[in-house]
Amino acid sequence: MPAASLALRGTVGQQVAPVFHRWELGVKPERMLGIPVLLAVGVLWSVAALAEPDDAERRLQRADELFEGYEFAPALEEYERVLAAEGASREALVRAYAGLGLCAAALDRHSRASWAFERLLAIEAGWTAPSELSPKQLAPFREAQGFWKGRQAPRLGLELAGEPREGEDLHLTVELTGDAHGLAAQVRLRFRSGEEERTIDGPLISGRGRMRIPARQLPRGAVSVRVEAATERGTVLFELPWRSIELHAASPSDAPGGAPVRVHARLSASVMADAVSRQAGVELGPSLGLGDHLDVGAYVVGGTVVGARLAATLHGAFRPRSLQPYVQVRAGAHFPEEGLLLAAGASMGGSMDLGPGRGFAAAFGELYLGPPPFYPVGGGVMFGYQLDLLR
Repeated sequence: MPAASLALRGTVGQQVAPVFHRWELGVKPERMLGIPVLLAVGVLWSVAALAEPDDAERRLQRADELFEGYEFAPALEEYERVLAAEGASREALVRAYAGLGLCAAALDRHSRASWAFERLLAIEAGWTAPSELSPKQLAPFREAQGFWKGRQAPRLGLELAGEPREGEDLHLTVELTGDAHGLAAQVRLRFRSGEEERTIDGPLISGRGRMRIPARQLPRGAVSVRVEAATERGTVLFELPWRSIELHAASPSDAPGGAPVRVHARLSASVMADAVSRQAGVELGPSLGLGDHLDVGAYVVGGTVVGARLAATLHGAFRPRSLQPYVQVRAGAHFPEEGLLLAAGASMGGSMDLGPGRGFAAAFGELYLGPPPFYPVGGGVMFGYQLDLLR
């Protein structure tokens, strides 16, 4: 076997494992003797050919052949194409990073070789260079080992956000630490609801991903979950084993009328722009959250004419980094010199938690009843912030 072929092998632990070839015959076909043996090899080759390998596998096989023929430049291009392929397997990426590193080193592209070896060790920390490597090939690999020395290896973790309970959405936080090169860009949560397995995908932002399993998809008693972190092209790099999460039964206090309504005190400030009258105003006032979905508030309206509003707001439960829609009905009055001006209307928009409260934006419309010269209708947009005083 050529020396180049020997360089394509790596060791994991104490076992010698082929980095590129999934299988070998161990003895070259041309050294086999006897027609029966040759016929058997031919049959095996034909059967293997019937199983069409995926594109990544075909490119890896082609790259291996080029490497063994000392054609490092075209082999490197093939390995690069594997890394850019959609949905390549983790094993394919390991083989491609290893081949890319060896080819780049042979072509005196030291920085590219180190780049490949660093990523290889990130997803296959136990891979070690074969002893047959030349000093030129070995140098960037040693440099990659030095990069990871003293650094934490990538590690995936899963935390529960609160106590998991039957009849409620299950919120989980996925955290990937030690991913120094940002290889993983998305997270996949697998969970089993009875006999059915479901998946939920989400982004990894700064190594963290927030996942939610709707209550209607959760079984009673317990749910099994599994977490995977993948590249932006869908290759799973890191994963956690299946884990069973117990769902606590609802306590008597959770039954209707069994627990007191939680009250949240808030203070809101907003800017309003009326597209009909082409005027702007401000709105400021407190509100009380009765439970997780209803707010009632009283606000002072400032503008050309001072007024007041009473409002009731129905919204989704406030969650970190979650956009919640809301709808509001409002009624009030203004007090111009010409007489009393009554107002009633509604607004619809969304809010997102930000700092000690949340920002919100909405479109609104109102009807007015009063003396001239005031417009009978109004409408526009409003932007503001709601501060949690007591929650």
